[in-house]
Amino acid sequence: MSSIEQYRGAGASFGLSRQVDRGLARIQGGTSLAVAKIEAQAEVNATKVDAMAAVTQRGLQGVAFMTQVEQQLAQAVPLAASRLQGLADIGALGMSQIIMDTATDLRRL
Repeated sequence: MSSIEQYRGAGASFGLSRQVDRGLARIQGGTSLAVAKIEAQAEVNATKVDAMAAVTQRGLQGVAFMTQVEQQLAQAVPLAASRLQGLADIGALGMSQIIMDTATDLRRL
């Protein structure tokens, strides 16, 4: 007879069980929401990195091409070398500014 438990009433046990179930469901729901937010932010950040890499790569290629053209023209017209260099520097600075603007814009998103 030692395995017989004391009767506490069906209402008290059932009410407590429902309360515990609701509490656990809230915790699980909150955890799922927190994980989803973190995963979403990670996806946004990865996309920002991809965008920054693409813009930087395009800028690097642009500067390399511009430098090549500058050198070819300077060889063809040596007297224009300093002017060509100045124009190429302005172009490179402009591209750098666009890359910086992209970084700033992406941080604001």
